Amino acid sequence: MENISVAYNIPQEFLEKYKILNAKVFATVRNVATWSKEWEYGDPETGGLAPRTYSLGINLTF
Repeated sequence: MENISVAYNIPQEFLEKYKILNAKVFATVRNVATWSKEWEYGDPETGGLAPRTYSLGINLTF
C-alpha cells in the first residue's frame, strides 16, 4: 500500500465567525505497508530505501 490520504472540509457555519470562505484539513501517509516476508522498509522495485513520510496541512481561503 503506497499512499493513504484523507481530507475534511470544515463546515461553513464555523468559518463564518472568522470570515473564512473555505477551509480544508488534510493528512497523507506515503509508503504505508507491504505484505511480503522478504521486504523490510526498502523499495522492492529499486532495492533502495523507501522511508515512510507523513504530511499534514490546511488550505484556507479568505
